[in-house]
Amino acid sequence: MKTYFAYLICLIAFPAATVAQQSPFSGAHERLTDEKGNLNYVAPLEYLKDNEASFDKWAYEQALATYSSFVGIQDSAKNSFLLDKGLASNVQLADPLDVIMPKARNASLVLINEAHHVPAHRAFAAMLLDSLYAAGYTILSLEALSEEDTTINSRKYPVSSSGFYTKEPTFANFIRAAIARGFTVVGHEIRSSQEKEIADPMARSNYRDSLQAVNLLATMKANPKAKVLGYVGYDHILEKERDKYKRLGAYLHDANVDALTIDQVTTCSCVAGNSPVALTSDGINPVTIGAKKGLVDIQVVHPPVTLVDGRPRWLMEVPDRKAKSATLLPFYRNKKSLVQVYDKNEFDAVGERAIPVDQFITDGSQSRLRAMVPVTVKYTLVRYKAFE
Repeated sequence: MKTYFAYLICLIAFPAATVAQQSPFSGAHERLTDEKGNLNYVAPLEYLKDNEASFDKWAYEQALATYSSFVGIQDSAKNSFLLDKGLASNVQLADPLDVIMPKARNASLVLINEAHHVPAHRAFAAMLLDSLYAAGYTILSLEALSEEDTTINSRKYPVSSSGFYTKEPTFANFIRAAIARGFTVVGHEIRSSQEKEIADPMARSNYRDSLQAVNLLATMKANPKAKVLGYVGYDHILEKERDKYKRLGAYLHDANVDALTIDQVTTCSCVAGNSPVALTSDGINPVTIGAKKGLVDIQVVHPPVTLVDGRPRWLMEVPDRKAKSATLLPFYRNKKSLVQVYDKNEFDAVGERAIPVDQFITDGSQSRLRAMVPVTVKYTLVRYKAFE
């Protein structure tokens, strides 16, 4: 399954001309965990930088942005890949909850997407959990969840074997928050038993999405009274076929399941301030722009990432976070280091397979550091890793 997943990243994320080349994701992924599942977030970054010349520039930059976002580097994870820059003429901006929730209450399935290198999208999805749960949503279905993790709901947090993108702290916190709120977390990615060898990239992509739909529909059938929040990447929410590519949203539509689809990866020049906004015609009714116009129901646009003391501003505005001050040990001062903050109970249970609740890079110029930790974490463990 791990090999297949890495292949899928290459297949769906890169232009056809680069698929045949060595994927920067593959080598980086091999270094992210060892044979015991222990995590090393620094090794993939070192590998990418040491081998930059070996890769297609566009593919390399996407891989670097993804792995940089894992360690809290936001300047190299700007909203620049696969995103629209549509004009926002005749569009009124509104609070996303005011636009989403009236429609979500009348739906049984909400699909929301992300750009895989933008953790702010995961933080926004987590902010919807309370309102959606109150509206009857009790299942969170993740494209990113590995079929190998069958005990995540009893354990109540992800580990290194739970998936790829789930290794990023904001994604892990999203999962933690969902389970704590009362959601059951499941996966709908294509299973290893459903795989087929399909040479044509378009046919393979369509097959993958068709099986995602099968898996998601199976969850809904097994839980007929439950409402489902589905979380996916990029274009999987599209409700209509485009350029002969057919996505999860379109297959669900063919099955007479009208999901409420929410796009987060469209960018425009209309956002000022620090909070995401929904695009509407009148402050209530949503409109869509750019390449996804007419293909999704709602578009939520995020402001550009801005930094405060080296940390992204959006992270400081997540309502369920608290600031935790950490002392940079003398050995790590004036050195480039990865600062990792763990839920101590999780780390005591699974060791190096634990996902940090926050992590970021420091150059060692500050003796005091500020981490952002979920308010539910009672005991923390702070670790440091120096690197070049």
